[in-house]
Amino acid sequence: MRYVLEGSVRKAGDRVRITAQLVDTSSGHHLWAERYDRKLTDIFELQDDITRQIVNELAIHLSEDDRRDLARIATNSFEAYDLFLRGQQISAQFTEEGLASAVELYRQAIRLDPGYAHAYGALGVARIRQFLTGYSDSPERTKDRALEMARKAESLDPTSHQIQWSLGYIYMYRKQFDEAEKAATRAVSLSPSYADGYAMLALIKNNLGQAEETISLLEKAMALNPYYTWDYVFQLGRAYYAKGEYDKAAPYLRDAIERNPAVGYPRLFLAATYVNLGDKEDAEWEITQIQMSHPEYALSHVQKAYPIVVQKLMDRFLIDLRAAGLSE
Repeated sequence: MRYVLEGSVRKAGDRVRITAQLVDTSSGHHLWAERYDRKLTDIFELQDDITRQIVNELAIHLSEDDRRDLARIATNSFEAYDLFLRGQQISAQFTEEGLASAVELYRQAIRLDPGYAHAYGALGVARIRQFLTGYSDSPERTKDRALEMARKAESLDPTSHQIQWSLGYIYMYRKQFDEAEKAATRAVSLSPSYADGYAMLALIKNNLGQAEETISLLEKAMALNPYYTWDYVFQLGRAYYAKGEYDKAAPYLRDAIERNPAVGYPRLFLAATYVNLGDKEDAEWEITQIQMSHPEYALSHVQKAYPIVVQKLMDRFLIDLRAAGLSE
């Protein structure tokens, strides 16, 4: 990544102070810096101002699609936007408490702004994560509500690449892979530099058993976003596990766990990988760690919730998890 935007935000009463600086990572030089002291009601105007200054500083030529995307205002409510951002942060942790809190934050954002499309999409994603992790008393209802929220988001903003990502994510965990791939492909067509869109396509390909395509897409996503999250390396580890290259899979899976220790599925794949590396003791230790934090995880849950299409791969995964000590 050639350029990085750094800065800080401080809020006091009804005012906000923002410092921003644009850095050329190849030289370390600061290309532009500014400090803003504004009312909270001016925050979205301030975002536009900063964006314009960066575009001008870099002499970027924007297409009409780029201009439309930058001009899009998701909500006019700062309070709703703040709730949305807080929900995004804790939803990504994949904990039971975090997902429940994120659901409530998104609902509050929607109550403040019933037309806030991104909040509906994020609510759908949080719901499908509750289904995936077993944090739901009504799994089928939770899965259906997730899709309802994403479709509502699309009806409000059909040209948002983030909302197409949400749709793709939800369709995938509903095991509707054709619809998932269409949504993810639309996301990257709407925003060709959208790293998470390519990572979503990689996740879909992984579940379809297409490991080589998965790796290629993830390499592209990582090049676009060097500050990638735990799920990028998790999917790389999964792809190498599927290929039977367990010595390559293990470091990526360990990296994913280090980045987000609360998430259970990287540990499941690491346990399965250790079984194939002949390290039964470490495999059993990973299962013990999972069952301490995710007691609901069992072979039956994995088989029902995890969307691996290729039966041969799913069977191998379940056999390895059984050998590692995961309960039925």
